[in-house]
Amino acid sequence: DLPAKLMPHAATHEDAVAAIEEAFNGPSAVVDIKGMPAVIDAKILGKHIDLNRTDFIPLLPDVLSNPFEVWNQVERNARTGALRMRMRVVKAYRIGPGKTVMVVLDRQGQTLVGWTVIPARSGNYVENQRQGALWYGATSE
Repeated sequence: DLPAKLMPHAATHEDAVAAIEEAFNGPSAVVDIKGMPAVIDAKILGKHIDLNRTDFIPLLPDVLSNPFEVWNQVERNARTGALRMRMRVVKAYRIGPGKTVMVVLDRQGQTLVGWTVIPARSGNYVENQRQGALWYGATSE
């Protein structure tokens, strides 16, 4: 069973922002991801998602509080050469018979800056989300 009921697709990005605000009890929040803080800004997360994926918004609190894996990676900006720390928080859900999706949240600096939903059949793309150092996961405990 899913930890929360999926919602209908949001009609607009403003509706997505409102749904994220509802999921996190306000326009912003700070959450603990296995010992690492992350700032949630509903406008950032709601304005940068494909509306066809917004039905998964109710699962976001569960992904953050009960992730399957958390990956940290240092990346270099190709243009400036600056280094930044990136974290990906990953969890898979069975949403129907033979249908599994992976929800991935992206933290850069201290802020969650994006998220996506990947069908489990997208094997290479799924594996690309699992790069860097495994901070938390089945093999790290």
